Amino acid sequence: MKKLRLGFVGTGGMGKNHIKSALAAKNIEVTAVCDIKKKVADEVGAEH
Repeated sequence: MKKLRLGFVGTGGMGKNHIKSALAAKNIEVTAVCDIKKKVADEVGAEH
């Protein structure tokens, strides 16, 4: 099965929940994250 590649805009509380839920699916790969706060986006991106 092909992987679905997703990017997320907003990595605050809800964004983190959405990323976590997406990663629970076997066919989803998180390929990008962005946030108005660069430090937060960098931290979440490094974590996932």
